[in-house]
Amino acid sequence: MKLSRVFKKMIKSDGAHRLACWLIAQYIRLVFVTSRWSYVGFDKRDRHIEDGQTYLVLMWHNRIALTAYSWDCKKRPMAVLASGHRDGQLVSRTLSYFSVDSVIGSSAKGAVGATKTVVRKIKQGTAISISPDGPRGPRQRMKDGPIIIARLANARITFTTYSVKRRIILKSWDRFNVPLPFNKGVFIWSDQTDIPGFSTDLDKEELRQKLEDHLRELTDEADRMMGHAPIPPGAPLPADGAKA
Repeated sequence: MKLSRVFKKMIKSDGAHRLACWLIAQYIRLVFVTSRWSYVGFDKRDRHIEDGQTYLVLMWHNRIALTAYSWDCKKRPMAVLASGHRDGQLVSRTLSYFSVDSVIGSSAKGAVGATKTVVRKIKQGTAISISPDGPRGPRQRMKDGPIIIARLANARITFTTYSVKRRIILKSWDRFNVPLPFNKGVFIWSDQTDIPGFSTDLDKEELRQKLEDHLRELTDEADRMMGHAPIPPGAPLPADGAKA
């Protein structure tokens, strides 16, 4: 039986699920404190925190392990958009140990309510972290949800990623990166992007593709800095785009 199946069986009860989240949080702390980090563009990140603007922070789903260390929640709150299924709850509960809030919703369930909550939180000053290829992929293919949310909330979009020298890549749809302790890694932040108005679906698709390419290039750069070949994206989205 695969380890992932054993783990899923172990966390079916709520108590076991909470314990698993606590253990994962402690592992993430161990990775961070025992590793040497370099930071690219963190002056940009700090400006995002301090300038009072509203932001969506985008990172690919396979890089969410170190979400809590990409932001400074003591200076400005952050919340993640997480799916309502068990894996999404694993993410949200784990991040709660780092004072990162969660908004539950996905393209399948709770999308309208989650969008309203995200927009409200952004307008209240909370940065929202979204994995634009989650929760089911395709890998490193951006859906148009972040663009819609940014327009509704009058928010800017910014991008972040990380990579490490030593890692385990899971055989999941996103090729999830598990960083190892006693490591060397890099965090990268990008300038913010204003979301312009668009009058046609073609305009929106061109913007979506531009943002997708930028986040992928940023992540590929981080991997190359750590001596890795970039992880290839999944199959392209349908020509007519995908729902948020």
